[in-house]
Amino acid sequence: MKNTTPTSETSKCNRCNTTQAVGEFRVHKSGYVLGQCKTCERKASKLRRKKTTGSFSLETPGGKSFKVSNTPVTGSRKVTHEGTTKVVYVVGATRDEARSLFAKYANVTRNSVKATVV
Repeated sequence: MKNTTPTSETSKCNRCNTTQAVGEFRVHKSGYVLGQCKTCERKASKLRRKKTTGSFSLETPGGKSFKVSNTPVTGSRKVTHEGTTKVVYVVGATRDEARSLFAKYANVTRNSVKATVV
């Protein structure tokens, strides 16, 4: 849907309803100014990334890398520590590997780290 042509000096954002200079909007290759300002596009992009990127990878002291998530993953190990509110789910690790990863990640002693299969 086209918002306005790039020859006009201002355009109205469909999301935040503010009128801004055309320079604050992306221009489609066909020449039309898109409906959202760059600020609203960035905010929407950050929200999408935050929803989808709950996973990362960690390495054991021995150099073995594992996929780790902040959200539950079926078949993973839920790793917790009583002294912190942090919780991670480690995919494909043994109990000892998961405990070592969490101790390094949360900067806690490995002795009181608990790992259970989800």
